[in-house]
Amino acid sequence: MVESLSRLQIFHCKTSLQFLATVHSLPFLLSSLPDTKVVMVDSISSFYWMDRMEGTSRDVQEYNQRQFVYAMRGVMQTFRLVLFVTKPVYFTPRPNTISAGGAGASEDSESPPLGAKEMPAVPLGLMHKEHMSQTWTRFVRFRFIISKLPRVIMGKSTPSPKFIGKILTPHGRKIHYFSFNE
Repeated sequence: MVESLSRLQIFHCKTSLQFLATVHSLPFLLSSLPDTKVVMVDSISSFYWMDRMEGTSRDVQEYNQRQFVYAMRGVMQTFRLVLFVTKPVYFTPRPNTISAGGAGASEDSESPPLGAKEMPAVPLGLMHKEHMSQTWTRFVRFRFIISKLPRVIMGKSTPSPKFIGKILTPHGRKIHYFSFNE
């Protein structure tokens, strides 16, 4: 465990410009760390929202996202890396737009086979509506959406906190559902 943590590199970027500079410096860093196989970015959309609050134009935001995608695509191909990125779900369909089958104002509306008797519709936490650029959307290969179920479902108390999720394959063509406990 200690050996693994000693190989962990953490960068704390404060602005989108710092973040892009860090991403562009990855080839230099990774060339000196040949055993690196995974790069993780926690909350890819954090600078999106910070820039929005500062009044950065949408064109500049999309440019920044394109620069990240192009740089990371090159790094992933050159160093044969896997990229994991987190992004909170900020936008979900309004409850009155979702039918019992789970359809709603989402790009992926369906009813999950998992636990269908106890859960007739897709929970709002599993609905997804993208707010980032098309370049980013096309870059994502697999999307894992995870949500914590409420303690009470359909009027019945659940024994322990349970998490459910789904994996969307490229272009949302195939969907896999899963669940797990803490």
